[in-house]
Amino acid sequence: MIDHNGGNNSNARSEATGLMAAREAGALGVAQAEQEPHRYEITPRPVHLGGGWRLRLLERGEEVGGGIFPLSAYLTPFPASDDASEREMAEKDAREDALSEGSAWLASKCNS
Repeated sequence: MIDHNGGNNSNARSEATGLMAAREAGALGVAQAEQEPHRYEITPRPVHLGGGWRLRLLERGEEVGGGIFPLSAYLTPFPASDDASEREMAEKDAREDALSEGSAWLASKCNS
């Protein structure tokens, strides 16, 4: 355990390193937003929220829309196969739908 009130220099160095990394990440995000005014992100959703995927539609780094693709929408009530393969297929289908929606949005922005 590190005492935050003590004279531990390694703790101060790691905090400084963390701040520098955060600044660099922020600068990278700004640079990326300038280079790519329209983009999307697909990230996994936590299991306790239903799993699946989250789509974020971004313009100049700001979220302007998106969607949620929960696994429940892709699972059958009475799966014919084992639960593991049913879940894998649901994850794949949900991600493909998120990708399709993000790609369509991006294409509409590039054509306008």
